[in-house]
Amino acid sequence: MTANHLRTVARYLYLWDRFAQSRQALKPIFDAYDKLRIVDDTFLYLRGLPSYGVTYGAYATCAILERRPDLARTAIDHARKHLHDYGFDRVREELEANLSGDWSAVMEADRPWLEDPMRAHMTGMPVTRRAAAEARAAPDLARALRAIDAVTIGPKDHQWLKDVLLLLRAAALHRFGDLAGEEPLVADFMGHQPLLFEPEHAFWFGFIEYQEVLKPRYRATRG
Repeated sequence: MTANHLRTVARYLYLWDRFAQSRQALKPIFDAYDKLRIVDDTFLYLRGLPSYGVTYGAYATCAILERRPDLARTAIDHARKHLHDYGFDRVREELEANLSGDWSAVMEADRPWLEDPMRAHMTGMPVTRRAAAEARAAPDLARALRAIDAVTIGPKDHQWLKDVLLLLRAAALHRFGDLAGEEPLVADFMGHQPLLFEPEHAFWFGFIEYQEVLKPRYRATRG
């Protein structure tokens, strides 16, 4: 079974709250990382393997939902000791941000990307992540939506970021109790993303808990 097949299996298990089994489905990919020891993105891509951050994000999301953050911490500590050529400190910051709700360290780590002129044409991901954090911290709906609506996704950015922004708007409306406003946004989102977002996306942008709100809608479409 290829890494892509394993990730697909893990994603479906996540959608049905079989978190431990989802993590277990990813184990062969982690075993491959341990065997290679080098986990540079290009090095892995040439060998048919996903980025370490993709696999870890999915694993950590399930561990968080199991209320077992110790498993996620153990996995990243193992990687920092035994693997090479990856920004493991960044991944650990993302884990702690998801657990604490404090994304300031992640925002600070994203700053060089935002200030790098060579990346000026593709800042959608860090800008969207900053907007997500600002929206969650906003004291009222207007400010939450203003933070999200300030983001512009450029032609060279990942276009799925537009769906992240759509989900963030729905999450903001949900948080402030505007369920009537939330409903059409959720319908629109699920029209674009019928399987919801992969668990690693929920990890990167901090919407792990909100995607749990949407899972019953996904399951209803599957009988």
